[in-house]
Amino acid sequence: MKYPNSKQFPLDIVGSSTFGRDPKILSSRTFNMIEADNFLVDYGGYKVVAEILSSGEGRGLFSSATANQMVGCVNNNIYAISVFGQTLQNRKIYNVRYIGSINSFAGDVFFDENNTNQIAICDKSDIYIYDYIDLIFQKATLPEGFIPGYVTYQDGRFIAPDTNSAAWALSQVGDGLNWFWDPSGGPVLGAIQTKGTRAVATVRFPGRGNLLLVMGENVSELWTDVGGAQFPYQRSASVNIDYGCLNPATIAAQDSIIVWLGVNEKAGPTIMYSTGSDAKQISTDGINFKFEQLVNPARSTGFFMRLAGHLIYQLTFYDPRDNYSLIYDFTTQKFFDVTDENMNYHIARRVASFDNDYYFISLNDGNLYQIAADFYTYDYGTTIKNIPRKRVCSNVRLPDSTPFIVNQATMTVEQGNDVDNDGNDPIYLPNVSLSVSTNGGISFSGWSDQELNTVGHRQNMVRWWNLGMSNDFVAQFSFNSTGSWKASNGILDTYQ
Repeated sequence: MKYPNSKQFPLDIVGSSTFGRDPKILSSRTFNMIEADNFLVDYGGYKVVAEILSSGEGRGLFSSATANQMVGCVNNNIYAISVFGQTLQNRKIYNVRYIGSINSFAGDVFFDENNTNQIAICDKSDIYIYDYIDLIFQKATLPEGFIPGYVTYQDGRFIAPDTNSAAWALSQVGDGLNWFWDPSGGPVLGAIQTKGTRAVATVRFPGRGNLLLVMGENVSELWTDVGGAQFPYQRSASVNIDYGCLNPATIAAQDSIIVWLGVNEKAGPTIMYSTGSDAKQISTDGINFKFEQLVNPARSTGFFMRLAGHLIYQLTFYDPRDNYSLIYDFTTQKFFDVTDENMNYHIARRVASFDNDYYFISLNDGNLYQIAADFYTYDYGTTIKNIPRKRVCSNVRLPDSTPFIVNQATMTVEQGNDVDNDGNDPIYLPNVSLSVSTNGGISFSGWSDQELNTVGHRQNMVRWWNLGMSNDFVAQFSFNSTGSWKASNGILDTYQ
């Protein structure tokens, strides 16, 4: 029905998490979905593919192309993980083999590998070397008082910061067990020079040849391997980055980009990225405001992955008092929220690409998971959980702030392709639910469900009527099923 003086407003169902400082300013948020081709689509689910330990903390995961295996840490145990076969249903079969133990039981663990069959494993207390050909696992001897951090490999050497000082050290070429190769028998050390700080990480720039990023707590420097006989690196005298790294576990590098959670002595946490010639801030005003409310931002982790063609950076704050995850899609240059099935932080930690798939070890247990865009649930092996996919649209207001009546809301969504929705299961009822706020996103009504058509019936419009009066209206949608989703923008029909 058309009403006199009716007016239609767009419902931006296809949208990102724009993070206004307050819902009254801007409510727009998207949970566990991303934008693709002007549609809102699934971010991706995960499933357990190998049980490593029934309980514990996944601390890190690394993929070695030369060893053709992953190396992971759960609690204080190091494991080699490989694929040794497939079932008749083309499901991969994994082999998990214990390598050895480290001295710490919690916290982040970092990995890298050289060209002489060695994988360096650093738990921010020691560096261990795993030789995957000779199957030898041993702890390296480091300079006295040296507390290593994020370890990287470049030009034949492992490189590690001393998190107790501004120094960073180089191993001998081809030997991660030898950190005393100076002609006098001492260590070979560099140092951050721009500011007084402690070193946090040394990171090889992807796609930038001999360029090395040396990160402190409040500044980062660019160093280049120029092949010097006594010390091979030379600092850029004209460029530095006036942000350090709050936690090296948030560092991620892919293509020609390094991303990290930055901080300096004058600014709180912010997401930074660099391509080697400059550094930019990704965080918006609303995100930085949210970061300022964090209780313990140091309990954080981040990683890159390319999901269905989208280059995604995921950042998680897993302290129970913060309990928050978000992603930044470099392909669309937009932010989105991600969660577990209970709307808590996402469980993935340090994703690794292996055998054409992405894997992670969980923050919450000791199992190996695979994550993919065509997984539409969270599969924990013993239980399968629905993914809470939600979209909170932007505020709808008139320029003069006068109230209006919302006659109907209409949207287009894919229907009829969910093979599980065959009409024979009285419990499985896929639906789109709508909840509305008439006070600018401060509080919301109960949910009103619109059940989806059964398989083969592809009429794609869903509609809700008589949604109340408001002068600051917000609609939020929940997409509930175990199948895939594709939703487009909608229309809000109003009158005065």
